[in-house]
Amino acid sequence: MELIMYISAAVLYSVFAAYTSAYFAATQYWGLKLTYTKSTIDNLVANAKINHYMSTINVNGLQSAITTKRQKYKSYFRFSLNFPLFIVGASLFEWYVPIIALIGVLFLKNTLRQFLPPANSTTYLKKIIHDLEDQSHQFENKLRMEDKAASDFFIQQLRINHSA
Repeated sequence: MELIMYISAAVLYSVFAAYTSAYFAATQYWGLKLTYTKSTIDNLVANAKINHYMSTINVNGLQSAITTKRQKYKSYFRFSLNFPLFIVGASLFEWYVPIIALIGVLFLKNTLRQFLPPANSTTYLKKIIHDLEDQSHQFENKLRMEDKAASDFFIQQLRINHSA
């Protein structure tokens, strides 16, 4: 019974990991696309309220600017689940079971990712825009207008880049 529950948890974790890693790849793609768009950079530099995002540009472009806090927490949670999954398996079963489970998780996650839309798909772009709109509404409710302006700016830039 424990083995079935452990395998079920590993399968659920694989599905969660596949989705969050695919979303991460999408924010990376669209963040880089924004970085390489001259009009986005020019508008970002010209806007004194949000030009501090220029300092966040790294090898992933503006990914950190278009990834919502909720998605960042999901990513942290995904990474933090690896250790408990292994520890629980090691405490309940022989040493090889958690190792096989983690290899299985990686294999299943990568297999599932093949069936998800690619990072440059409009499916993920719409999801990113939707998540940014939700975040913008949350910022507005909390009266964090500078953060709301930043979210709205990136929503607008993503829409412009998609239609171009």
